[in-house]
Amino acid sequence: MSDYIKGSRLLHNPGEDEGLSLAFMGLPAASMKTWMHLQNYFAAGETTPCAGRNEWLSSRAADKQTAIRLCGDCPAKAACRDFAQTNNESFGIWGGHDFSKGKP
Repeated sequence: MSDYIKGSRLLHNPGEDEGLSLAFMGLPAASMKTWMHLQNYFAAGETTPCAGRNEWLSSRAADKQTAIRLCGDCPAKAACRDFAQTNNESFGIWGGHDFSKGKP
């Protein structure tokens, strides 16, 4: 019997619910590894340039360029980009790349 995830059109796969998972958000199992990699920076007290700023989600070209520039020295840049690629992000600046233009 197939059930749907509450509030979603995605089918529920009980196997994906074992252990820590982001399946409830419709994200692939590989997301957990990239999510934990990204979260390790925040748990370690790292400060990222995107903290408290909204340029990363803006559709304005000037904001996007600012966000991409500020990503340059971010310690979480690779983890951020990996997370976005794993989850097929299609909006925002992730790891110094504008994902509205497609994957890097």
